[in-house]
Amino acid sequence: MIEKSYAGMDHFIWWMGVVENRQDPLFLGRCQVRIYGIHTDSLVDLPSASLPWAIPVQALNNHTFTTPKETDVVFGFFADGRASQMPIMMGIVPGIETNAQNTGLGYHDLRDDVTVKAAPQVVTDREYKTDGTGSTIKQEPVGRYPTAIAMNVPTITGLSRFDLNPSDVMQSRISKPYPTFNSAAGKSWQEPKPKFNPVYPYNQAFTSESGHTLEFDDSKGAERVNLSHRSGSFIEFFPDGSKVEEVVKDNYRIMYSNDHIVIMGQAMVTFGSDVYIKAAGNIYLEGGNNMNVSVSGTMNLSVGEALNIKAQSVSMDIQKDLNVTAAGNQFLTAGGDMNIFGQGSVYASAGADFDVLAGTNANIQASSGVNLVGGTVNMNSGGGSTPATAAKPSGIDSPAQRSAYNKF
Repeated sequence: MIEKSYAGMDHFIWWMGVVENRQDPLFLGRCQVRIYGIHTDSLVDLPSASLPWAIPVQALNNHTFTTPKETDVVFGFFADGRASQMPIMMGIVPGIETNAQNTGLGYHDLRDDVTVKAAPQVVTDREYKTDGTGSTIKQEPVGRYPTAIAMNVPTITGLSRFDLNPSDVMQSRISKPYPTFNSAAGKSWQEPKPKFNPVYPYNQAFTSESGHTLEFDDSKGAERVNLSHRSGSFIEFFPDGSKVEEVVKDNYRIMYSNDHIVIMGQAMVTFGSDVYIKAAGNIYLEGGNNMNVSVSGTMNLSVGEALNIKAQSVSMDIQKDLNVTAAGNQFLTAGGDMNIFGQGSVYASAGADFDVLAGTNANIQASSGVNLVGGTVNMNSGGGSTPATAAKPSGIDSPAQRSAYNKF
């Protein structure tokens, strides 16, 4: 009769071991673990492929996927007791790695070259550009574990104890230049430098194999939340609640419903290239005070229907020519005086009648001669108390048009 062993019986056995393979064909997060005291380090007597698969333990309310990597020290228990063929992984045991790479013995990273080549790569350099072309990264394979920079240091991420290496996004942010960005009206600003100042053990941090990071830092005076992509893009909340967001490549934001933005202080927006804004409906711009628009080149304003401008006064300073063309009638109306000055000659030309009407006097004065040329020139002065009335030009039909014409 075969004695049965199961978890909870008298022969409950704990174990510790080293992960040698995490390529689980069932995709359950299992690892093949060489266990201290039970398995030999001889690859001849016990190759990695013959090691039992250790099953990970997850929280009851969690279906996320994480798995230890090669050379990680893990611990757990045997679900089948003394039979020792059903290991259960409960966690990773951190430590300081002192065993260099060795492919000839167990308890090391024994992946074949094909698997190592297909594994994640680590960023070795980041180039931050401000010319609109997007930043670039250089990367190389991680290789076998432990890597050179992981030797003789704690296995937990260096973010937790302020021990950064060149591949860390935070190290790149600390050392990169911070250019000044110019905005309108002579305003300028700079991106705030990171407030990274963790005190062990208060920074709960995670670093992935290729260099993604996540931090929840509770260090007094340096409380932060930071999510960084290996490329250098990140979003970080500073100790005072400020947020800094940086995208080193293109950014896309799509809202399928309404968007609401309130800025209690100033807003400075700087674009390095062209800006295109299109609205399917109306556009409303409202300013509590002045509005200043400055364009270095040509400004084109195209309106499909009417263009209405209402102001207390309008001043136009034209350095060169001013051309106003109307396909229909054109009306100039002033409640007070209307003055037209020209440094050179002033020409008024009409394809049909040209009428000048004044409610009182009409004065034409020139420093030399006054020339009136036409087939017939009629001049009438004196006479009755009622001023002469000019003929109504064709096309003036509406009350608004008649009112505008009668003001001349």
